[in-house]
Amino acid sequence: MKKLSLDYIAGLIEGEGCFTWTFQNHTTWVPIFSIKMNYRDKELLKNVAFSLGLDNKIYEYTHQNRHYALLIVRDKKSLLFKVIPAIRRRLHGYKKLQMENWVTEFFNRLGINVDLIEKCLQ
Repeated sequence: MKKLSLDYIAGLIEGEGCFTWTFQNHTTWVPIFSIKMNYRDKELLKNVAFSLGLDNKIYEYTHQNRHYALLIVRDKKSLLFKVIPAIRRRLHGYKKLQMENWVTEFFNRLGINVDLIEKCLQ
């Protein structure tokens, strides 16, 4: 595996990343961070996961004759202690706004004091 810089990973996220929510079992909202790329970049997604300290599987699927690779993170601990601290201060533009809104909602749903987390992330 190749260790990628966090700034490089942030650039990939700005272009291909997503911060969203899914409703699971009709009862629970689950936070999701994902990066979807063409299947030819599957190894790059493996390196992203490795560089962020994630052990998530890289999924592959085909949609409308296009072959994709997908890194998807739903685990709250990985999001809170690996993904958010690694990239939060590195995003710009709309993706930064998207992530900030998602992080605020994530903290609120977990009942975490945002000010306390801000101090920990500095």
